[in-house]
Amino acid sequence: MSLSSQRRGFNCLELMVVLVVAGVLLAIGLPRFHRAQTHARQSEAITNLKSLHASMSLQQSKPYNIHVPGFDPPRGNRYSYSLEAPCSSAEDRSSLNAMQNMSDRCIAVDTFAHPTFPWLFNVSELAAASWDGDATSVGVSTQAGIYGICEYPFWDYLAYAAGDVDDDVMDTADTWAIASADGELMAMCPIGSPTLVPAGEPFMVVDDADCN
Repeated sequence: MSLSSQRRGFNCLELMVVLVVAGVLLAIGLPRFHRAQTHARQSEAITNLKSLHASMSLQQSKPYNIHVPGFDPPRGNRYSYSLEAPCSSAEDRSSLNAMQNMSDRCIAVDTFAHPTFPWLFNVSELAAASWDGDATSVGVSTQAGIYGICEYPFWDYLAYAAGDVDDDVMDTADTWAIASADGELMAMCPIGSPTLVPAGEPFMVVDDADCN
């Protein structure tokens, strides 16, 4: 019987080569996996903020709560949604059945699905914002709110979504903004140059994955 036919398994050198190759592949693939996971989680905020904008855009009279027809984020939400800062009233999603109030300006995190999350995440406001003429005339600032009076176009809004995507609820929340007005906006983190953002386009204020 030949020597080659008697060999079983790997020798030490071959095993080291396999481990090194596996380590390289893991080093390449793991960051990509985390980025994909982060983008998937952030898509919740983007989708729901666009839904909020579409629903708000259909309202002729100034709405007084966040429960505009057509806006109802699915249960299991990792983000809280705010049309006021601080929130005086929020839809409670801590039990099997959500509890809404006529005065709700916010929607809380689904803590029934995510019991380790806070009820409402702290919103990091835009570092700076310059709004178009109509929004400026009704006093839109960097604070979440429904601004102005009565009938469209004499009101505008600024809303935020804040949540967790890196499984660390103790750091700064992943935060997005959306408004009914065009604006030149500046992020909080990573901070950069002012960016022209059209009405109805979600804008990242804080990137939870890269800023903590």
